[in-house]
Amino acid sequence: MKKGLVIAGSIISVICIITLALTIVSIMGFEPESDNILHDTSEDGNSFPFNEDDSYLLYVYAKGTVECSQFEITITDSVYDYFDRNCGDGDLYTTDEYTFLGELQI
Repeated sequence: MKKGLVIAGSIISVICIITLALTIVSIMGFEPESDNILHDTSEDGNSFPFNEDDSYLLYVYAKGTVECSQFEITITDSVYDYFDRNCGDGDLYTTDEYTFLGELQI
């Protein structure tokens, strides 16, 4: 009985390790592209509608190469400023086509 439990636990552990490795590889390969861009102000305008019952964490990018700390951006409603500038993580998320500016927390 214990031998079967050890075998089953080992198989589940191997499956979890493989799943973890695949998840890490897919996260490392993340780049902004047409499939995961939710709102493009150059095409969709300056308004971004959202449901107040939902919670979002979105990454904010500028097209092209810009200086993160000198790029002016505000994302607000009538009460709160939702944009959190994070130039320190720019090296992790900046690509050839986009410059990472920070997070939008709604």
